[in-house]
Amino acid sequence: MNSKQDSAPNSIEDFNDRLSQSMSNIEKIIDEISRAREDDEGTSKRYLISRPTGSSIGMLEDLMLCMAATIEDSLFQAGAVPGDYSILDLYKLAQPFCLELFKKNNISFIDSWPSYEGRDRDDR
Repeated sequence: MNSKQDSAPNSIEDFNDRLSQSMSNIEKIIDEISRAREDDEGTSKRYLISRPTGSSIGMLEDLMLCMAATIEDSLFQAGAVPGDYSILDLYKLAQPFCLELFKKNNISFIDSWPSYEGRDRDDR
């Protein structure tokens, strides 16, 4: 690693850049692991959490998603498969990490939503 990666991020943008690079590396590793873990029928095991793309960890919902996906990657590398854990388990495990980042950085969150009254869940 170079000295820039060894030091603490100077800004949220620097942090986002580093996370983006790390996520790219993680995606490559995930692809390799998925190919290696294909079963006899050629079907790879599936993740519970869709892998984030175009995320900004400056937004709380993206931060939680990225952290939960990272935790799932770790569980997968340790040999766990969906069923050994749930999505809620992943979010509960991500919570303390996200809370620390939320305290230390300027993380935004959604504070208003469109009205879904009278609409079916699938129409959102």
